[in-house]
Amino acid sequence: MNVDAPDATVRVNITARESQMAKIDALAEAAGLTRSGYMVRAAIGGGIGEEKQIARTRSAHRAGKLR
Repeated sequence: MNVDAPDATVRVNITARESQMAKIDALAEAAGLTRSGYMVRAAIGGGIGEEKQIARTRSAHRAGKLR
């Protein structure tokens, strides 16, 4: 059996508003994930309800909760 070695974990920095990070943190906690885990899954998929999340984010933007 041929098993590939896992990818190395890398550290990255992003720039975001405090209010955006607070929202991401709340969503990550509700999903039972770390901030990093949540952001990766939200960006590339992985079963956190991407369509629902997109709809919630759009709704929050419209309501002025996210900028």
